[in-house]
Amino acid sequence: MVKISDQELLDELERCYEEHGKVTATILNNSSNDYPTQPTYNNRFGSLSTAMDKVNIEQVDHGRKIYTREDIINKSIKFYDNNGNIKVSDFSNTRGDLPSASIMYNYFDGIDDLLKEAGIYEDVIESRRDNRREISKRISKANEKYTDDDREELIEHIQFIAGKHGKATTQTISNEDGPSKHAYDKIFGSLSEARLAAGLEEQYVTNFEDKLGLLPDNFDEDADAHIYVLSIHDDSERYYYVGKSTRLRKRLNAHTSGKSKIRHRTKHKYGRIKNMSLTPDSLLRVINVYQKDSESDNEFDNRLSDIEHTTSYKVAAGLETSNILGGR
Repeated sequence: MVKISDQELLDELERCYEEHGKVTATILNNSSNDYPTQPTYNNRFGSLSTAMDKVNIEQVDHGRKIYTREDIINKSIKFYDNNGNIKVSDFSNTRGDLPSASIMYNYFDGIDDLLKEAGIYEDVIESRRDNRREISKRISKANEKYTDDDREELIEHIQFIAGKHGKATTQTISNEDGPSKHAYDKIFGSLSEARLAAGLEEQYVTNFEDKLGLLPDNFDEDADAHIYVLSIHDDSERYYYVGKSTRLRKRLNAHTSGKSKIRHRTKHKYGRIKNMSLTPDSLLRVINVYQKDSESDNEFDNRLSDIEHTTSYKVAAGLETSNILGGR
């Protein structure tokens, strides 16, 4: 595996500063960008702040309170005690109860890292499970009333959603009163089929779908994560990228635009697809992966990695090739 040097990581910070006028954890962790993520700088330099100091990039605080690590831990414990739960989105929507998510990421690899240090990780995980179970019960109860006789009503509702929000997705449907995405699954088989029945499906052919074809029928947008196999070629060779993602559509768009970075182990290179003259041409496989109620986020991530690695081996063996760009 090719390891990025400390200097290359610092060069990426300078590039981020040149392109955005600032460097924040939010920018680095945004999957639409191709910078190394903030946890990478934590692991290599101890913190993002330390890395920024090495290249004389001024940290932005906009006059806000400067938090210590202990401040963040204490505020997180207090917020959890008052609300019975805590999640990443709470760090940007609490009007001072918590620091921003970008500040939290400056000190911790992620919210689970913070929760473990605060000693409330297991309590929060159990709260998340209870919340998921409660939501599942409410959805099941709400969807019991819909039958095939309600198809026209459901079509009218999804057309209303698309007209109001510009698109009918799981999120926009959930933001409105009325039938949930699961009701459309029950009556039409999937949300995609419901959009097709409502004459809306042509709105959802995205950039990567134009280039790679539609996602396979087994693709479940509500899965917690996906393992995928992408066929990529250059002028003389064909390669197979095996990856994992919690936002597959966005990841595939990054691949087809050439912005995503990959490791080209055969040529001992690491960088953007387009800079290595590689072209993604087809999506060969998608595996839906679901988190179990009894499974912690860390356990789920480890299982996801295991599936990714196993898929890499299967692709290599099945296609009799060593040109695997992702996985081990």
